[in-house]
Amino acid sequence: MSHTLVSVLALTATFFSTTSAAEPITFKSGPSRVQLVELYTSEGCHSCPPAEKWLNKLRADKRLWSSVVPVAFHVDYWDYIGWRDRFAQPEYSQRQRLHRHLGNVQTVYTPGFVVAGAEWREWVRGDKLRNLNSRPGPITATLNDGKLSVSFKPNKGIQGRLEAVVARLIFDQSTQVKAGENDGKTLNHEFVVAGMQRASMVESDDNSWSAEVALPESAHASRTQAVALWITPSGRQVPIQALGGYLPGNIN
Repeated sequence: MSHTLVSVLALTATFFSTTSAAEPITFKSGPSRVQLVELYTSEGCHSCPPAEKWLNKLRADKRLWSSVVPVAFHVDYWDYIGWRDRFAQPEYSQRQRLHRHLGNVQTVYTPGFVVAGAEWREWVRGDKLRNLNSRPGPITATLNDGKLSVSFKPNKGIQGRLEAVVARLIFDQSTQVKAGENDGKTLNHEFVVAGMQRASMVESDDNSWSAEVALPESAHASRTQAVALWITPSGRQVPIQALGGYLPGNIN
């Protein structure tokens, strides 16, 4: 089955879909820093819906994928109060706790935003994300046979080791909550992390870094899906660079 070429081009980020689902798909970032926007949320948290509405609006933002990559991590530590979040995973709660342990955020709570590796509360006032002026270098990721071949060429030397983290995102999710703090509400979710994988990167003689990471599987059906990828120093969770883009509809 052939596919029309899909191109998402804004500023310096591009996504190309080739003419066949069996052929490779390549995602690219530009050299300027792309902000990873993490939201820690829960369907059992009464104060989370406004934060999710804020995040959901980024789907129509012209900066999407080119300079902003949003991801919504559903945590499980509110499941006990009466409603189990079907998107929540213990590893997402642990990721947020590790942010606290590393000093990236002051405490663990929902809704909690982490932008470019730092706590960000200004969304409550309606503030916009600030542009980042740094140029860490470009990422290229090619998806083929369920694996992403990742290449990162930093603009300056890297101290220590790097790892690549890949998240599969799903969209257009709706839940009718029937218990807990959001009882009776219908919640709409975008940018939901439905699976995450990571891999250590290898440095080459030309100061480039590479890794192969499996595209995470999703237990949830979604016509619209995307991939988010970011590179971070091992054990730090502060992204150096990120990229993202939509997946063709027949990628499982």
